[in-house]
Amino acid sequence: MPALLQGQIRYKATTDDDLELRLRALTADSSQADRVVTSAILKIRIDEGRRFKMRVDQTGTQALFLDLGHLYEIQLSAHGCTKRVLLDTRGIPEEDQTGGFLLDLDIFLPQDLNAAQRRYLRKTPIGRGAYDPVQNSIEFDFGYTEQVQSHLESLAP
Repeated sequence: MPALLQGQIRYKATTDDDLELRLRALTADSSQADRVVTSAILKIRIDEGRRFKMRVDQTGTQALFLDLGHLYEIQLSAHGCTKRVLLDTRGIPEEDQTGGFLLDLDIFLPQDLNAAQRRYLRKTPIGRGAYDPVQNSIEFDFGYTEQVQSHLESLAP
């Protein structure tokens, strides 16, 4: 099974105080070569309230500029597979917001999941990111993602 997600967050060093999200939807064929998914639906929920929805473009990507200071639930769906990522940009000191952040995020949407795996992914975020004051950046909890991946693999026949 390919990785659930790959991501890199870095300081943007611009005059914008935001999070630039560049998301790419991928799937793997039988040779495990990554392929873009051009039919994926992206939904974003802000602070458990407002929602918006869009499709990825013909390259399987979508770029968004998100305000800091919010909890974002990012959901990507295609081929009957839905994956969610939680991104918490609350609590970032003002001096650390200057210049903003850039997140390149690849989310893999496999086509060969069984019903138990699909149910698990609908209710369980595959990734969590939050501000880390020690690193002075938004960091992903890859230990959490590895636990999700292990549980998902245990549901395979």
